[in-house]
Amino acid sequence: MSSQIDDLVGLRRGHVCIAIIDALAKGFIATVVRNVRREFPGITIELKVLNNVDVQGVVQRGEVDFGLMLAPQTSKDIIVQNHRDIVLGVITQPDHQLASMPGIRFSRCVEYPIVAPAEPLALCDQVNALQAATGIVLSPAISSDNIQMIKSLVIDGAGVGILTSLDVIEEVRLGELAFVPLEDGILRPIPLALCVGQARQLSHAARLLLDRVEQALLQRAFPAA
Repeated sequence: MSSQIDDLVGLRRGHVCIAIIDALAKGFIATVVRNVRREFPGITIELKVLNNVDVQGVVQRGEVDFGLMLAPQTSKDIIVQNHRDIVLGVITQPDHQLASMPGIRFSRCVEYPIVAPAEPLALCDQVNALQAATGIVLSPAISSDNIQMIKSLVIDGAGVGILTSLDVIEEVRLGELAFVPLEDGILRPIPLALCVGQARQLSHAARLLLDRVEQALLQRAFPAA
């Protein structure tokens, strides 16, 4: 009740809990949170970094105010507030021979040692679909279920990786990695969705943060997307 009264008088107080996927643990979400805290120090913020399936679960159950996830499953318990399309591609060191190409086919991947994503990463569905459609089965040199580890391995020269444009925003910006989109016709963009639970009643503070995250999501430049 105290929180609702504060909302009514516009005090910008309250606690906000959001869930994000690991790919967003570095980048624009941290910037949005920092800016909101600077402008409204009465708002406290809790960030849950979960795998994609678990983000959808906590949003559906109303355990968080809102969440950001890839390709949410259709559900009457979730409202997609907005989304951005993310593409799948190959990540390389900046001086790699593939780095300057505008796009490549999936078949080119087999020419190099592959650092491949492993379950339960959401992008595995698209990699599996590519293998089924092309008949090309990857034989990864290394596989990992952790995006940060895949990026670290590629930066260290272990091979080329397969990730989404979302996963490497900061590394591309800093010149640590290059991103080359895959151009196979079967591929469709993956929506990065900002979602709220159907039954969740958002406080003034939660709506404020939701609006700021939505603005940043729509304005953010994703590599080659």
